[in-house]
Amino acid sequence: MIEIAFLVEIQVTPPDGGAASWLYLADTALKPFGPHDPDRPNQAYDPRVKDAGNVVRGIDLDNLDGDLGGGVIAISNNDGVLTAYRSHQFGQFAIYRGTVGAAFADYDLLLSGLCGTPEFGRSSSRPDRLLVPVFDPRADLEKDIQETLYAGTNAGGGSGYEGTSGDLKDRPKPVALGNLTKANVPAIWANAEDLVAQVSDGGFEALSAIYNGGGDANQTLAGDLTGAVFDNATPGDAEYVTDLARGYVKFGSRPVGAVTFDLKGSTQGMYFEDAPALIQRVLENAGITSLSPGILATVAPEPVGVWLNEPASVGEVVAYLARSIGAVVLPDRMGVWQLIQVAPPTDAPVITFEADDLVVNDTNADPLATPTWRVTVNYARNYSVMTGSDLQGSVEGTEREGFLAQEWRTAIVEDTTIKDRWPGAVERTLNTGLVNEADAQALATRLLDLYGPRTDGSAREVVEAQVPMTDATLALEVGQTVRLADGVDRNFIVTRIAPTRPRRHLLSLELFG
Repeated sequence: MIEIAFLVEIQVTPPDGGAASWLYLADTALKPFGPHDPDRPNQAYDPRVKDAGNVVRGIDLDNLDGDLGGGVIAISNNDGVLTAYRSHQFGQFAIYRGTVGAAFADYDLLLSGLCGTPEFGRSSSRPDRLLVPVFDPRADLEKDIQETLYAGTNAGGGSGYEGTSGDLKDRPKPVALGNLTKANVPAIWANAEDLVAQVSDGGFEALSAIYNGGGDANQTLAGDLTGAVFDNATPGDAEYVTDLARGYVKFGSRPVGAVTFDLKGSTQGMYFEDAPALIQRVLENAGITSLSPGILATVAPEPVGVWLNEPASVGEVVAYLARSIGAVVLPDRMGVWQLIQVAPPTDAPVITFEADDLVVNDTNADPLATPTWRVTVNYARNYSVMTGSDLQGSVEGTEREGFLAQEWRTAIVEDTTIKDRWPGAVERTLNTGLVNEADAQALATRLLDLYGPRTDGSAREVVEAQVPMTDATLALEVGQTVRLADGVDRNFIVTRIAPTRPRRHLLSLELFG
């Protein structure tokens, strides 16, 4: 009989900052690896693991976002040996699954990441157990996308572009990504006395329009300058100069109304306007390098853009860009980040589960089991809503006046017959970075197909299934299509994967389709 073992490795660092070491633990007794094992020669594993923990990976279909949940590694400490590590810092961890007696290289890596603060304690519910929280890689996305703040140190002009203590101090500097040629972003006066506005920290590709009170500012470009040449420039009346590399615009005369821009943003001096490329650059800029080549291989050419001047996390920006193409961003079980386009089940399942392979629990109380009859996709965001006295006279009564009065353009796709059949059918609204109406309309159509009834007219289902943990089921990824060949006999997409749940040899799946 084949015996399966879970191995847990945890890095610990002493409080004096000395050299780190590792705890080698297992959930069953097994012999040390042999002296000739190339990866773990003579390494023994202490059979203390009561629960190997897991991180649940999934798609939050309700919000079209990646969904990850942390877990806890439960370790026996009946003899108190591990109490010696109470003051240590718990760092990296890795969890492996394999066959007892196999070489270490034949064990599968289930999960790796960082530990949280361990809990040492005694209680009736947790007798002599050490509990080690494990964090999913998505914690890397919680950092701010813009960590550079205005210092507020300007005083009386000069070449400083830090605002003053009374206006910009401690506010994030703006970030412009992608296609913002319809965005109407506000001027951030980094040096109001010298008439210098900052469009994007770290530079931008080009300005496509300058507005004053919502209409043409009638400004003439006098050149793109850099560094001290820009700092000392004195453009004439109704002229401006740019410093594209640093993201500044300097005017020769003070505009009367509110100044706004249409532009193309950039990342590290390169212009991209498709979501996959922007997502890749945002993750790389955040120091995340375990990225799937499939991100850039994703076919999604529709232009997108986002402009930020308020605090936002890397994860929020990445989710927004992915949502704009009907996708989510998630790490696989190896910690490699993927861009997953969410779509209804295909006709080619990657695996079929027979009746003997699974336990199925219907969860149609889930809101996702209620069909959607209308989808609204918001696109072409106007970052400076203007009405009435905000506008210059030439704008009044024009199509642009209507554009400026609304934050979003909308693309709506609906099927009223769905509402007739299901009185409780719902509406969904999605904010995106899309620029063009046709792309927004196409996304709305895709989402109605995803959230609406099946092609045969029946309502989609949400199903939970427990299946044996095998090499094949461990290889499953969210978004893939599987088939249940029991009484359900349908194809579903995998929307959640929970290893070792509800028991160590099982894997729990949430399915939608």
